[in-house]
Amino acid sequence: LTLKGARFAPEVYVNGVKVSASEGGMAATTHHFAIPKSAQAITLEIALKSLKDLDPKDASYVPGADQWRNNVSSYLWDSVVLRLHGQGEIVRAKPTSHIATDQVALAWELGDALPPSVNLRFSLIDVTGVTCVDSGPQTVSATTGDTILRLNGQVKPWSPEAPNLYRLRTELLSGNQVVDMSEQN
Repeated sequence: LTLKGARFAPEVYVNGVKVSASEGGMAATTHHFAIPKSAQAITLEIALKSLKDLDPKDASYVPGADQWRNNVSSYLWDSVVLRLHGQGEIVRAKPTSHIATDQVALAWELGDALPPSVNLRFSLIDVTGVTCVDSGPQTVSATTGDTILRLNGQVKPWSPEAPNLYRLRTELLSGNQVVDMSEQN
């Protein structure tokens, strides 16, 4: 669960049990928790502290001198994103384009709980939904790594005159089953 703006000090509860808490909330906070496989439905609650209950050392605390000109209410002020996945998680896939060598360097990180025989697959997809580049399944032996995705002239560079946009799809596979997927521009 990612709270992109939750003021102040968000706590997350699943079926009445606190599963995560974070200080602050002016910047995005991420809350990891497991839901039992047997659960047919859950109640997900987000509790926020009031300013008067917030520790003055908390980074999102509004000092007394500024309270008269700020909204000091506790509230969700940006997106709430709930990302579900199977056994195994893609924590991050950070692409860096190298136009001169016609490739993309990918720094990736996976969660600690990985299923056996894990593979990663990276694909670049154009705005029409066509897959331009596909790495194919690549065996994973660690929770962090780097992969080079060769573009083979299939990807056009972006410019203001030609705003070519692609989505990077990262899939975590256990055998042929996708256990987690992430997409980004």
